[in-house]
Amino acid sequence: MKNSWLVTVLSLSSLAVIASIASAHATCNRPVDPKRAVIFAGMNEAFIERAAAEGACLRGESFYSIPKVQPGEENATKAFYERTRLAEEYNRLDTVFDKKECQRDAAPGTPCALITARIAVVQKALDAADSIYQPFWNSVITTYRKSSPINEYSILLKDLAAKGIRPTTLVLSGHSNGAKVYGTLGNLYFNEVQSAVNAAFKGNETLLSDLKQILLWGCNTMNPYSGGNQWVKLIPTVSVVFGFQGSAPGSTNPASPALLQSNLLMLPKLNAAL
Repeated sequence: MKNSWLVTVLSLSSLAVIASIASAHATCNRPVDPKRAVIFAGMNEAFIERAAAEGACLRGESFYSIPKVQPGEENATKAFYERTRLAEEYNRLDTVFDKKECQRDAAPGTPCALITARIAVVQKALDAADSIYQPFWNSVITTYRKSSPINEYSILLKDLAAKGIRPTTLVLSGHSNGAKVYGTLGNLYFNEVQSAVNAAFKGNETLLSDLKQILLWGCNTMNPYSGGNQWVKLIPTVSVVFGFQGSAPGSTNPASPALLQSNLLMLPKLNAAL
């Protein structure tokens, strides 16, 4: 229906079902349309852009992001989730160690000695994961902080407009207070993004005709009563605005990238039904 639009607000109880949909997809190697693109901006170390890139590919669209995908990111992403898993195991073991009032020099073969040995193994693996992840993330921070997020975003949008590329979906990821996404890499205000989109495509407004979906990926990104209105007001082609009222899946939760990818696949169908 013309001029209709939808605000989608998700609760965490929906994650298990939706995550299972995305996990069924293998790595995408399909051909993509170079003139249609999903645009991603991430302000923290959630490492969900790989899922967004795959979702764009499965839709047959190109993918652009800030920060740009860096060499070594695949290994760093694996290390990020591995260190999270290992840290959780370490904390569980440490809690049991304290409850049993264990000593580090416990007699061999005793429960305390077994716990101590496992803690050492986990710590070694945790150090190995950190040695891969931390240098990569430090490099991203050093490189990216040389400019402001909105400047980088504006440059990307202008480049796409100059090449005649049509954005279809904007994904903004980070912590949020409802007016921006933010994190280690800085702040990206929603009103600045809205203005940057219109400024970049001024004179080429027809390239925005396929921009239908906004995904606001972070806690408290969406006020269901007014959160989507401003997007639609400033970018009239938008018909679906997706966000979270309250908690979103945390950066270390595997459901987060799975949920993002599944939404990228489902939203075009939802948009077509409006």
